[in-house]
Amino acid sequence: MFRSLALLCSIIALAPAMAGAATIPSGSTLTTTLNLSLNTKSAYVGQPISLLVVAPYPNGATQLAGSKIYGHVTKVQKAGQGRNPELQLALDSIVLAGSTKRTPIHAAISKIAPKQGPNVVYGAAGALIGMLFGNWIGKMVGTNAGGAIGAAGGFLLASNNKKNIEVPEGSAVSVQLSAPLTL
Repeated sequence: MFRSLALLCSIIALAPAMAGAATIPSGSTLTTTLNLSLNTKSAYVGQPISLLVVAPYPNGATQLAGSKIYGHVTKVQKAGQGRNPELQLALDSIVLAGSTKRTPIHAAISKIAPKQGPNVVYGAAGALIGMLFGNWIGKMVGTNAGGAIGAAGGFLLASNNKKNIEVPEGSAVSVQLSAPLTL
């Protein structure tokens, strides 16, 4: 009788902890927002990042409300002449709201909305400068084609100058779990 009572008390004592526990299955997507701005011009390998988990929550797991996912920059390449910018991030852990315990997370960013400056303005400016320069050289050589050739060259040169990637603070980021996450 005492054993049954002790077992019942143990179950009752564990019930709140078990009721709060939830497992989010692998493949689930967490909706988050970026807590800082990232730019390939100034980011560095090892730079810490954090994401705030926001609704909707997978499987109705409201325990995720206000949680933060922590990670870091693993690769960055600045944009340049003919060189595309690149930014790679790794996610390491999650901390539930109201907790200080870091739980490892196995996940990757599946969608992020970076901003990249348009090259149209730079292409037009390059074409104008090239046209003026080409026209000047063409007049010295005795041809009227210098402006057109210079414009084409200037446009190609300017439009080949790649722009850095910027991800502003507050940008929406989708995170996909590659392993179950137990809360």
